[in-house]
Amino acid sequence: MCFGSDRCSSSSAATLATVYTDCDGNDITDRITSGADLTRGKLTGAFLFGANLTDANLTDADLSGANLTNANLGAANLHGADLHGADLSGANLTNANLAGANLTNANLTYANLTYARLAGANLRRANLRRANLTDANLTRVTGWSAVYFQLTIIGLDTARGVPD
Repeated sequence: MCFGSDRCSSSSAATLATVYTDCDGNDITDRITSGADLTRGKLTGAFLFGANLTDANLTDADLSGANLTNANLGAANLHGADLHGADLSGANLTNANLAGANLTNANLTYANLTYARLAGANLRRANLRRANLTDANLTRVTGWSAVYFQLTIIGLDTARGVPD
């Protein structure tokens, strides 16, 4: 899913679910808005700094290596998304569905994951310094070799998941 580049196709469709070529670092921040349907979209390396993706459907999307610094992904559906190597520092992921997402090597420094659903997510080598995981669902999360110190985890109970 890429826009505004000679190397990328753009879409005139109402939904943006069609898979396109790699974004390769292109800035598409102003082209994607809240509530967008990007199911299975290929946003590899996309530059989405500060983007408003509230309520966006990013189910099974490829956001590997994407820059989502300070992005608003509140209540976004990222179920099964590939976010390995993505920069989500300072991102708002409140109430986001990240179940089954691949967050290997992702930067989640200062990210707000309050009430986020991370069931079955892979957090291997993810940077979670100063991330807020208040009331997040961490059931069956894998890869807690992650940097998980300096977290805010309020309301976490063992029935919902604990670091392995």
